[in-house]
Amino acid sequence: MKILTNLAFSVLRQKCWTSRIINTSRMMCSNSSEPKSCLDEDLPDPNMINPYLKEKPQCILCRYGIEIDYKNVRLLSQFVSPYTGRLYDKHITGLCEHQHRAVRKELSRAVRFGFMSMFYRDPKFNSDPKLFDPTRPQRANPY
Repeated sequence: MKILTNLAFSVLRQKCWTSRIINTSRMMCSNSSEPKSCLDEDLPDPNMINPYLKEKPQCILCRYGIEIDYKNVRLLSQFVSPYTGRLYDKHITGLCEHQHRAVRKELSRAVRFGFMSMFYRDPKFNSDPKLFDPTRPQRANPY
């Protein structure tokens, strides 16, 4: 009988203790001007920036703020194949759509004005450091 009363007493004490905690938390919430704040303490802040969001990759020209000019043959030749003289695709160079269009436009302008050759890249620029590796595209081919 004594064990039963001890067990009943411990259960009763737990119930009283939890009810006391609940009552005090209700008092704290009722006293605050924002009743939702005490209920949402454990929820993440909805205005917080997503910490798992990956940083958007920028093309090399946008990252460093490089302006494309038809007279800058050394820069334009970086985006031209040394074997065919054709402009590399944007998935190989890693350029954004806007910069790829600008390079294409300035490349055609440089060819038209005689600064660059149409069919091959000038051999004196072959030893320049590479901005990208044409054998390893930065993005998968979209086709």
